[in-house]
Amino acid sequence: MRIPLSMCGNVVCETILLLALVAGPALGAQVQTPPRPELPTDPVIRRTARAMHQWIENLKPSDAGELYSKGKIAFSWQELTASYPEQARILDDCQEDQRVRLVYAYNRHSRPITARMAVHQAPDTVIIRLYGTDAYKVALTSTNGIAYFDFTVPREWPAESQEQQAENDRQASLEVQKDVARTTAPVSPEADLRERVTKIIFPEVNWQKVAPADCVKWLADESHRLDPDGDGVNFVLTSPADTSDTGKPITLHLQNACLIDIIKQVASQSGWSYQIDSDVVKFY
Repeated sequence: MRIPLSMCGNVVCETILLLALVAGPALGAQVQTPPRPELPTDPVIRRTARAMHQWIENLKPSDAGELYSKGKIAFSWQELTASYPEQARILDDCQEDQRVRLVYAYNRHSRPITARMAVHQAPDTVIIRLYGTDAYKVALTSTNGIAYFDFTVPREWPAESQEQQAENDRQASLEVQKDVARTTAPVSPEADLRERVTKIIFPEVNWQKVAPADCVKWLADESHRLDPDGDGVNFVLTSPADTSDTGKPITLHLQNACLIDIIKQVASQSGWSYQIDSDVVKFY
């Protein structure tokens, strides 16, 4: 089983990002200007990015001079906690939330939790980098905890009312509480499969009077190919009491349909019933 490459906990993703961090300055002339940044949609990241924007805008003169003359400034964790303790706490909290989310994802997929991910670890280094002309990139690296984690901070933070900020902070706090609760609550295999059949998207289904058994086999094969996590869905076809009843042929034309909607159509048109168990979807 795989964790999506979009998650920084993935070893390959971490390696690519770290290489990009090192190689970035050397390749600067070949890289296009980054697109104008948008505010993060995740409330935890957005709250952190807002705090980092305020921090960067009020860096000590010597630190600001280094950032704008060299294009980046790096702090060891010891330096950061000594010079900017409040900002260190905010970054540490944000990275801890990312660790908790990774632990939850590992638990859902029955993957063992590595020692480096099992407990909270503060980052070793925090780097602020100029990112194009419109943003900063804040990156946290660690040899023990999350190897690499970064986010973009717009240089010009749009005006927000106190009510908007308070609402985002409230949502961020709820998100953190939810993340912690999810890591401690047992994951039901049936609930996991129900979630999987809703997130696997089939770009196109084009059946014209296809035997139901052939439809089910195709769904099983394609679900493993299309599942972002690589798990796919296993199907079991239980013979009806009347073994001569192979179901009515299915005609179905859909685009960008989730798997559960296709399953419902197969059941409806064939005259069969379906059931989602802990590890398989049964047709009978």
